[in-house]
Amino acid sequence: MEKLDQERANLDSIDDKILQLANERLATARRIGEIKKTIGKAVSDPCRENAVIDRLKANNRGPMSDDDIGEIWKALFAMSKREQNR
Repeated sequence: MEKLDQERANLDSIDDKILQLANERLATARRIGEIKKTIGKAVSDPCRENAVIDRLKANNRGPMSDDDIGEIWKALFAMSKREQNR
């Protein structure tokens, strides 16, 4: 059990870091949304989203699959767009 508890504690620490980074990402998306509003640019930018996912897939060394990358970042993009539309 000790080994299991250690690994779970490791996951908890990683989750805390992911949460911090996700919040940083949303704060940045909010600022980008403000800029887009001032220059009259649409919130949604599918070309940019595809480019980000393609870049991440190219840099991926696993074990996360490319499909998982797409799924996670599409969810992040949806959150970012909601934040930009506030």
